[in-house]
Amino acid sequence: MPLKVILRWMLAVFLVGKGFLMLTGIGNHGPAGMGGALFGFSLLVSGVITAAPELVMLACRPMFRFIDSVYGGSAWAKRPPLDYRLADHYQAQLRYEDLAGELERIHSYYPREERPYFDLIELYLGRIDHPGKARHLLRKSRWHLKGWKRRQIRERAAEITSEREAFNPLRW
Repeated sequence: MPLKVILRWMLAVFLVGKGFLMLTGIGNHGPAGMGGALFGFSLLVSGVITAAPELVMLACRPMFRFIDSVYGGSAWAKRPPLDYRLADHYQAQLRYEDLAGELERIHSYYPREERPYFDLIELYLGRIDHPGKARHLLRKSRWHLKGWKRRQIRERAAEITSEREAFNPLRW
């Protein structure tokens, strides 16, 4: 925190404290009368005004969070909303490494979603040529996907690799 902000807060605390003491009459053995009350109130108000820049940001933070949640998804969510637009853009631009990274990110937040499995296995077996990662995804699909979804992924992997002898999805 800059020195200027620290000094301003020290002044604000002093002014608010002195204004409170003058309003309550703690240091004077009783209230100081109408003049002392007005002066104490003016000190209290000037102390609050001195700390206003930080207080305004503190008071407006809930409103900023609400506005951010409306435009960018929930600010308190543990995972981002499911969105494939960036992955589709990477696929249209033929940027397969970036596509794999985006699909891995989506898969890390949504392990029960089947589309990242399909797209990543197809990408790793076809475009990027990394069968080890495809095998790993097939093994993970055993835990996260149930029934027909898992069978569909295995059948799709078998279709992609029907001409390749090194990759045998029936071993898993």
